[in-house]
Amino acid sequence: MCRPKGSDQQVKGLSSGLSAIEASSGLVLTEKDPSAPSPSANPERRRLTSIPLTYFDASKNDPDGSTQCILLPGMKEAIYAQFGFPLRIPRLPSPAHCLKHVDGAGLGMFATRAIGAGDLICSERPLFLGPGAWVYAGARVPVGDAMSQLFQEWDEFMKIAVDRMEPEKQDAYRALANSHLHDGSPALIGILRTNGFSVSGELRKVFPSLPKDELSLFTAIGEVLSRVNHSCRPNANILMDMPSFSLQLVALRPIAAGEEITVSYTNVMGTHAERQRKLAPYGFTCTCHTCVNPALSDDRRRQLKSLQHFLTREYFDGWLNPRSSLPDDHWPKKLQEVRQLVQEEGLYETAIWSDYLARLRDVFAALGDQEKVFRCCRTILDIYSATDAYVVPEARQSAAAMYAAPSDFGFWGKKATSRPESAEKEADV
Repeated sequence: MCRPKGSDQQVKGLSSGLSAIEASSGLVLTEKDPSAPSPSANPERRRLTSIPLTYFDASKNDPDGSTQCILLPGMKEAIYAQFGFPLRIPRLPSPAHCLKHVDGAGLGMFATRAIGAGDLICSERPLFLGPGAWVYAGARVPVGDAMSQLFQEWDEFMKIAVDRMEPEKQDAYRALANSHLHDGSPALIGILRTNGFSVSGELRKVFPSLPKDELSLFTAIGEVLSRVNHSCRPNANILMDMPSFSLQLVALRPIAAGEEITVSYTNVMGTHAERQRKLAPYGFTCTCHTCVNPALSDDRRRQLKSLQHFLTREYFDGWLNPRSSLPDDHWPKKLQEVRQLVQEEGLYETAIWSDYLARLRDVFAALGDQEKVFRCCRTILDIYSATDAYVVPEARQSAAAMYAAPSDFGFWGKKATSRPESAEKEADV
């Protein structure tokens, strides 16, 4: 039998053991208290639940803990329908990080040892997963009293969700930063808006009917990962892995021992003004290396965007064509420009970098250089591990060897006699 947390407390005249009962029971409870909000306040029938479930017998609980969730109907069933759910959360044999004070930024995360690109830094089951925006019938864009009513409705759900956490997890949630102290947000919602990582894309993979509008945003909060600070040139990325229902922090590039680990809270390809505007609700002004010289960083981003069309397969095929009027070194030189700009701005989490690596792999395949094709494939898999789904190092190594096979490239060796010097300079992938 499942035991909802907080079953000894009272909420609106009903025990929270009823109002927060696990949705998996198949029961739909309707509030009968005449002073309670009408059903129209929750037309989407949001459901409070724990994932994985918790039990009276604690020995049956998942050893990785559980997440308190506010979900739409059908979401929980879709999550549990994943093969083998829940998978065990990947763990490191020894910690790769520590939390330390950062002047002007509170706590921050630092590497305790060298970390390779694509490698796991930290993983945890979220404290909470639920809507990052709250709407109800008749108030899609609430103002005035309607906004206050919306916050009240949202706060009631959040209070129940937090009350269901273990006491130490409640304390951990309430101890997180809140940059929404002066906009009317209740404390629990302010913490959610400050620390949440979007998981809408990952949820949509298992629940395709989740709308793509901003009002359908879902977010997750980690006890440890919420302490990772922002940079416009991040060295790590946070993923939500649905099969294990865990947040995973993975390195985008090699990280040195003692280096601060950072992620981006916004689109790193935006202009300096766009990035600062998106960061304003967090209550800080970014002063990372990129933001120190906004004119230069904006110019580099413009240059990168202008070079994107050189990264298409169509452009590569044109370069490969023996009847092309382009010199052999024309296209590799363009790749060299992309590489330099990405490295100068630290834009390793962008699609531009992934496209660059794919085309560089193709260049080396056309040159018939299997060793460099392998290195490109390994770097591509490292980036995939950090931006799409974490892959253990051994699997990345094996997959890179498989993907570097000459038989996988119909154009293998077609440029072997030219070997443009600019392509040779790209060897240090």
